[in-house]
Amino acid sequence: MRVLVTGATGFVGRALVPMLTQAGHDVTITVRYGPSADHLKNVRLKNIGEIGPETNWQEALSNIDAVLHLAGRAHVMAESDADPLAAYRRINRDGTKRLAEAAADAGVKRLVFLSSIKVNGERTTNHPYSEASTPQPEDAYGQSKWEGEQALHEINGLETVV
Repeated sequence: MRVLVTGATGFVGRALVPMLTQAGHDVTITVRYGPSADHLKNVRLKNIGEIGPETNWQEALSNIDAVLHLAGRAHVMAESDADPLAAYRRINRDGTKRLAEAAADAGVKRLVFLSSIKVNGERTTNHPYSEASTPQPEDAYGQSKWEGEQALHEINGLETVV
């Protein structure tokens, strides 16, 4: 399978990409700038810049069967942005929606979106979460990931998995 992985140099991506290549998948990864993925072998690298609503995905999505969307704006410990929610939304909601739209236009069959447990809030319950659980995000990160999940419901012509 021809797979595009966003966030390939992150916590999950750096473990997942070698597994995909070892399993025989044809892997393309995206990075923001330059060759920051030198440690990942047997992959094609596409520089796309920052992920957002204006990202041009056309070249990266050419001849791709599935997208594993791991990239996003994660927890920022010393937040300096004047409007943190807007900063998170730009990448985690709007960037995710743009990628899904571009993937559908490119004929990609499936997009897997790595969301976050923070969509369900900050408290652990005595029951496992499911699709029927009521989302209760309590911070800008959780809210933007929840909105990213919802944005995927607006996309036609693409199977999405959260």
